[in-house]
Amino acid sequence: MAGRLNGVIVDCAVYVEGKRREGHLSLDAAVSAAHEQEGFVWVGVHEPTAAEFEDVALQFSLHPLAVEDAIHAHQRPKLEQYDDTCSSCSRPRRTTKPRSWSRSARS
Repeated sequence: MAGRLNGVIVDCAVYVEGKRREGHLSLDAAVSAAHEQEGFVWVGVHEPTAAEFEDVALQFSLHPLAVEDAIHAHQRPKLEQYDDTCSSCSRPRRTTKPRSWSRSARS
């Protein structure tokens, strides 16, 4: 599984009581930790194919509509709830070069 997901999962972490646990976890380790500590798992993916995302979908028993959103890039930002699972589509904020924050730039 891990080889097929390299490059697709850009972040995988567990949050417990609103705080991110340190380190980048494998998908299996993140799921186990979340069950043990009653946290939630954040999995950031970048343009996965259906085959690449299949392991994630099975691991989390994702709703088919959440899977569809994940494998079709360029979704509008949204938050959906399917039974006891929340799924979000978001766009990261990126800048191409640092801005100058001099006095003249703020005026």
